[in-house]
Amino acid sequence: MREGCRLKLILMMWLLRVAMMPEVVTGSTAQVDGDQGRDLVNRACTSCHDLRPIQTSAKDADGWIDTLNVMVENGAEVSTIEQLILVDYLCATTAPYPTARAVT
Repeated sequence: MREGCRLKLILMMWLLRVAMMPEVVTGSTAQVDGDQGRDLVNRACTSCHDLRPIQTSAKDADGWIDTLNVMVENGAEVSTIEQLILVDYLCATTAPYPTARAVT
């Protein structure tokens, strides 16, 4: 992926995340509802494959951005805003594996 596109997508993702944070506006500690992200996964992702590849992936935001770009290139119908929502949701519900430490 071109670096300029990646930076733009990361910036847009950050802006969307800030805009969706209720505590920024209200001072509350309420969490953003994950229903929209889950619904997008069910609509956009599982139309081509089951949930297993998603559930067993250990990716950070960059990894999910790369994956979504490949899926869109392969025909997934996901808007830029939906990609941002998906990345945010997937980062919140999946996580990269911890870094292994050498045993001495």
